[in-house]
Amino acid sequence: MRVPEEEQILELAEFNLQKIPRFLHKYFVFEEEVIKKRWKECSMCEFLTDKNVCKKCLCIMKIKIRVAKMSCPVGKWDKCQ
Repeated sequence: MRVPEEEQILELAEFNLQKIPRFLHKYFVFEEEVIKKRWKECSMCEFLTDKNVCKKCLCIMKIKIRVAKMSCPVGKWDKCQ
């Protein structure tokens, strides 16, 4: 059984980027191609746990892949320009 905090985190990982205020757009990745590419790398990574947390940086990767200024701690993908 999931705890309420975990439910909230999972909902956040699937949030609709189009609903965030315009001034925050520079901080997020909107291109589905980039999001999918990042997730593909993460999903095959030996450091990803079954809860989608990276063992290297301890981030929730379903969220981190959507943040433009973030990069993979082992160099599998870079931050967006």
